[in-house]
Amino acid sequence: DSWRGYITRTLEKGIELGNVKPDVRPAATAELILAALEGAIVLAKLYGDGKMMQRILTNLTQTIDSLLLAPEPK
Repeated sequence: DSWRGYITRTLEKGIELGNVKPDVRPAATAELILAALEGAIVLAKLYGDGKMMQRILTNLTQTIDSLLLAPEPK
């Protein structure tokens, strides 16, 4: 629960500061991130495949990056 709250608050603050896209739904996105992390752990253990964990984390990182607004050019 604390992770979910932390991620939700971080996304809310990011939206407020203009770093995260305004259409991101913080609570739902936090739940998705946690589900992906937990699922990666379960699948990596189930299949005994650490590379699976790495692939999922790479995709999750790309997903999180897609939530960010590009910085304004200077």
